[in-house]
Amino acid sequence: MSQDAQTAANKTLGAGWEDPGCPVCGEHSRDNLLQAQVCPPGGNPQDVSIARCAGCGFTYTAPRPDQTLIGSFYSSDYKPHQTTRKSQKKEKGKSGGRFGELPERKGMSPFGQARLLDFGCGSGSYLVRMKAQGWTVTGIDASPTMAQTLTEQGWEVLQGSLPHPGLEGRKFEVITMWHSLEHVHDPVAVLKAAEKLLVPGGKLVVAVPALDSWNFQAFGGDWLGVDLPIHLSHFTAKSLGDVAIRAGLRVDNIGRLNHSSWMRQSGINMHKRLGSRAPLWAKLLRNRTFSSLWASWVHRVKKQADVLILRASRTS
Repeated sequence: MSQDAQTAANKTLGAGWEDPGCPVCGEHSRDNLLQAQVCPPGGNPQDVSIARCAGCGFTYTAPRPDQTLIGSFYSSDYKPHQTTRKSQKKEKGKSGGRFGELPERKGMSPFGQARLLDFGCGSGSYLVRMKAQGWTVTGIDASPTMAQTLTEQGWEVLQGSLPHPGLEGRKFEVITMWHSLEHVHDPVAVLKAAEKLLVPGGKLVVAVPALDSWNFQAFGGDWLGVDLPIHLSHFTAKSLGDVAIRAGLRVDNIGRLNHSSWMRQSGINMHKRLGSRAPLWAKLLRNRTFSSLWASWVHRVKKQADVLILRASRTS
């Protein structure tokens, strides 16, 4: 898309919508990988796409809801903001939630002053687990309701994003971002702020949906990881590493994790949309056992599981 075409397109956007170009390099020229129509509650439908930047190759949602509108797309039953006490209790259990197989989720031995910041802390379940393991925990979440609820329960939770004035002068040994970086308008700025909050040698752990997964190739817009328009960035292993490096972090490794529940729900989504026209494999993936086996095959054999896990650190 040329600059003139982009300017014309911006003039047609409804209130609360913006199209500033690539959030990483600012380039406006792009290719559209997937298109969909979304509608905020009580608002007008808007065509959006997953766009790939012609300059740096980053993939992002365009156009996107601005800071004033995006909150309306988080429904009252948005799962990460539900059943606070129940999810906190579950996190104390053996599984540690859906990330239970990750060492950072099972537990990390405290080091340094054992300070941990969970960005996008949601219901606070991870705060519970890590406090029980000896960490001094702080949370931050965009939801005013979540921040207030957790604060009233006695947790230190800030409302907003990074950088945050309430964290000025603070330092942390570990910062975690469990499926939250894809929700922010400026991922590089968030990671730069995180880098400044880490002590030298401090660790950052980020989990995001993987656009370079078998699931996106197979399901397209039915894949649970798309979630337009609240997922504003759509990461591949390369682009996730690139934005971390741009933020001044050292990338230690990028791994993958499979969610069989995502596989199953994506199959359900495709079957709902296509009905009898859905391919047989999509119908079979609605079965819990079959989806679990297929997800394991995609992860272990194809090496294309649908979640990326970035582990990075501050070097100085």
